[in-house]
Amino acid sequence: MKKKFFILLATTLTLSSPLTALAACQHNNDPWNVEYDADCEDEGLEIRYCSVCQEYQKRLIPKTDHIFSKWKVSEKATKFSKGEALRYCINCGEEEYKTIPKKKMTKAEKNVKKVIDTFYSAAKKYDVKKMQQCFVQGSDLKAFIELKDMASFCKKYNKRIRYKFRSLSIKKNKATVKIYCTYPDASLAIENALRNNMYYFAYHPYASDQDLLKAVYKDMLFNIRHGGESFFSLEDVAITFKLVKKGSSWKIEKPNLQIHDSINCGYESAYRYVFR
Repeated sequence: MKKKFFILLATTLTLSSPLTALAACQHNNDPWNVEYDADCEDEGLEIRYCSVCQEYQKRLIPKTDHIFSKWKVSEKATKFSKGEALRYCINCGEEEYKTIPKKKMTKAEKNVKKVIDTFYSAAKKYDVKKMQQCFVQGSDLKAFIELKDMASFCKKYNKRIRYKFRSLSIKKNKATVKIYCTYPDASLAIENALRNNMYYFAYHPYASDQDLLKAVYKDMLFNIRHGGESFFSLEDVAITFKLVKKGSSWKIEKPNLQIHDSINCGYESAYRYVFR
């Protein structure tokens, strides 16, 4: 009977003892080693080895910010247009841009610029009177006044005139303005029309100058209709304006060939070429 009691007691003690679970390894404090560095394009990676449980641990290193070069001016600012500067990331090459403000103009420079703006505003409408008012001597400007057909032609197509300021300089009471101008050019059509009518008066001895101009205009339109873009297209040209201060106002001095061509669809160049 004593033997049975001992066995039962031992069994009871064994079953009532709590089960002991293995605790998770807390790992040691070994330092992290960089497997590969992070940059602005990719995350990096760190690894360390636990000498207790022989487990490797990994963790990501966040991407870095871009490392930019110094700003470099790619386009200089002028009095008429904004500039631009750029810099790039020395790692990935990504570019970043910023705008450089226009340079400030003096009051005199603004007044000079306004004269050119006024002139071409009038030219787009073929307002001869307003164009002439921009010059020291308005009569120096050649424009179609009596030949209404040609004036209407210029008025219709001069809306296409575009121009961009290149430079503006003032020395005392003199100013120089340089622009790039795009204008409708019919010089080749006009040139051919002038050649066709070179002996107009020989065949029409009693005709007037107006009759000749009308004949030239008629042939010009024919050339444009049947000649395509080679006879009528947009022309790009650099134009220089010389201005002088008269009292409190700035005026354009004598107009040059390019100025005349830009408002008269290239008529002056065609005329000079035929009758040079």
